[in-house]
Amino acid sequence: MLKNESTEKAYSMETIREKHKNAYMPRTNEDDERLELLYCEKTPLEELSSIFGRNAGAIQSRINKLQLKEKYDF
Repeated sequence: MLKNESTEKAYSMETIREKHKNAYMPRTNEDDERLELLYCEKTPLEELSSIFGRNAGAIQSRINKLQLKEKYDF
C-alpha cells in the first residue's frame, strides 16, 4: 500500500464536531423551516453555519436541496 493510500481517514467526526457541533447529524423539519426563514431574511452563509453548527458547504448544500434560490429568486 502506498503512503497516500492509508485506510485511516485524515479526520474523524469527533474532530469535525469540535468546530461544527452538528456535523453529520440528521436534519429536522424544524431546522429546514428555520433555515428557510433565515435565508429569506438574507442571513449570511457564515452566520447560518454558526447558528446550525454545520460548515458552510453543508448549509449551501441544504439550501440547494431545498431549492430556496429557485423558490425565492434572490
